[in-house]
Amino acid sequence: MIFAARYLVELPYVLNIPDGIYNFIYEHTELCLTVHNDYYALFKDAYLFPQTLLLGTKEQLTPHILNDRGIMKCRTVISLASVAECAVLSELSEEEFINTIRSQIRSGDNYPSEDEAKEHIATMDNLDIEKVAKLESIKKTAREIFPPKQSEECIGIINHFIKQYRVAFNDQFADEISLYQAGLGFTNGVLQEHYCDGVKVSSIPMVGIITPLMRNSWYNHNEIQIEDFKRRLMTDEFNEHPELLIIRANNLVHKGALRSAVIEASAGLESYILRLLINELNKKGHDECETKAILNKNWKFEVRCKQLFRQQFNISVPEIAQLEWQTANENRKNLRDKIAHTHHEPSESETKNFIESISLLIAKIEGYFKEKDQTT
Repeated sequence: MIFAARYLVELPYVLNIPDGIYNFIYEHTELCLTVHNDYYALFKDAYLFPQTLLLGTKEQLTPHILNDRGIMKCRTVISLASVAECAVLSELSEEEFINTIRSQIRSGDNYPSEDEAKEHIATMDNLDIEKVAKLESIKKTAREIFPPKQSEECIGIINHFIKQYRVAFNDQFADEISLYQAGLGFTNGVLQEHYCDGVKVSSIPMVGIITPLMRNSWYNHNEIQIEDFKRRLMTDEFNEHPELLIIRANNLVHKGALRSAVIEASAGLESYILRLLINELNKKGHDECETKAILNKNWKFEVRCKQLFRQQFNISVPEIAQLEWQTANENRKNLRDKIAHTHHEPSESETKNFIESISLLIAKIEGYFKEKDQTT
């Protein structure tokens, strides 16, 4: 049997190139992908997010339009394919078969019990049972041959193609994508279609995190937080730039903008130290001009964290959080400076570790001053 997987991603914009197959080299391997600017999505309205049923040309989807279904034009859809041969199907366990039947006889939000599924199986003839079991075995085999992890790898391949496209056509509106952004489109992330001997057997979207799919509130903050938010809205100034920069950094990781995430997180730490120093200088009676002069004289980050911090608080940042300072400052010197002065692209894990080290340092400093306030 010939198994195949087709990976489809709707971009959040349109590529201005003709539809068709494009061959390219990626990590010393020749690959190809297909650009579809003529694709539509057949979708069914759902409570939380639209459920995409099929992707294809308008002519392919029109016969499937019903009262509860509609079609909408997609932006550019990119597809990749992978093929493998398999002689033996994966065996289906009894539990897996029962769960399959439970899904098939499900009605709305009422998910049948195992006993109800067994009762239904008792009404089926052997031919129907064999048919369902074989199809599920085929689906299981396809999932094992083409695991979900491969969907994530498609993002890297597509981004390589997009980088080449951006430079070739000087397109400022196209951008590299992430699973987060792909989740905003009709493919609901990376849509993985499985085929066996040319027949489509299943379709599974891979999104990583579910938030881009949601069309309704998915978390309720408590009343105290809501009231605090309303009070914040009535203040004249916004003085929480460090917190915002760290939140932005984490958001940029989801969007795949890893270089920008590192810069934002680094700026978040510098901004946090700066805020502490300005507040303390103001508390000691320095006016705006005097504060500016002191900060300009001590403009280097390490000088501010060591000498200037000690002058103002009788303790330096490294003395407050020795281990956290060492890790964060070393990461900042190595990764941040490397990004600022070269084309280096950090990995996702590298970027997350960088942001975490800065967050831990800030938390340790915050903890120190809170404890100090409680004891004075």
